[in-house]
Amino acid sequence: MVLESVVDVVKTPEAVRTMRNLLLLAKLLGNIEPELLGGIVVAVPEIVNQGAAAQPDPPGLLSLAQKFGSKESRRGLAAAASILESIGRSLGQQRNPAIEHSENNN
Repeated sequence: MVLESVVDVVKTPEAVRTMRNLLLLAKLLGNIEPELLGGIVVAVPEIVNQGAAAQPDPPGLLSLAQKFGSKESRRGLAAAASILESIGRSLGQQRNPAIEHSENNN
């Protein structure tokens, strides 16, 4: 009885997509150098904890501009921009042809 329930759940489209997505995430993580991912895994909690505990007021615009001007921030922003560009390109390739057709006619 329990096995039948599990099989019924696993056969749903959502479960199939979940398994496919997990395989894709495993492939993605497998392509990232462990040292790089390890640095990110260590840095994110540190930054979140610093931000949550330290400042009662948000940083000012000048302070933010100084942070964004650092070599490390520019490197991170460039990586984020490249990721967003790649995602946008992928989303553009997956667009519905009917939507593109209607946009081209406007």
